Amino acid sequence: MTSRTAITHKLIVAGLAMLMFVSWGLWTSSREGRRLERLTQQLSDPDKVTRAAAAEELGKLGPPAKSAVPALVKLLQDKDEKVRVFATTALGRIGDTSAAPLAGLTGALIDGHATVRSAAALALSRMGPAAQTAIPALTSALKDADARVRVYAGEALWRITGEVDDVVEVLVEALKSPQKDVRYVAASTLGRIGPLADGALPAIVSAIYDDDVDVRQAASDALRLIDPLAAEALLGTR
Repeated sequence: MTSRTAITHKLIVAGLAMLMFVSWGLWTSSREGRRLERLTQQLSDPDKVTRAAAAEELGKLGPPAKSAVPALVKLLQDKDEKVRVFATTALGRIGDTSAAPLAGLTGALIDGHATVRSAAALALSRMGPAAQTAIPALTSALKDADARVRVYAGEALWRITGEVDDVVEVLVEALKSPQKDVRYVAASTLGRIGPLADGALPAIVSAIYDDDVDVRQAASDALRLIDPLAAEALLGTR
């Protein structure tokens, strides 16, 4: 084989490989497009289990499922609580911060079920500063009857505004909750806030002796993030 023939052969092989790669990409894209279309259609299925499952799957897809946002916003008015929870969660994971989803999630903060309200607060926290319009509703949610709603509303307000005073107060109170998952989220959030949460130090120190191992670990991590010197004195290298 001459050098010119060898070069030609290599070019042909490279061209075929590129063609296969492009074809695979187009096939994959088409397949994902069909799946997205199917899931979006299932959001209006008469069966609530199907609607909930479709919303959950769309949430897992994240931002690529943006075309399903209008249908998910409509689903926030679904009669079934679980469907509304999955729709709310999906909107948070997709992260579309346009007016309609923000308005829908803000409205979900006064849903009759705490599971929906807490999911809405968590979804808004994922949107960060873009969710400015939700601040009044989230501020009201700091006084919600449900501890999970209060904790997630606090985290959302911190992520949106950067302000911590009222938020830290709510999170410190949540560290006393009888629900270990609430205490865990409160401790973890205080850790993420960092040194600005120094007003929570006494409560964090108490939480490092919590009955639940996960809460203790979250409190220990939070202490290291808020005040490394205090953490070294109290925890050493453990």
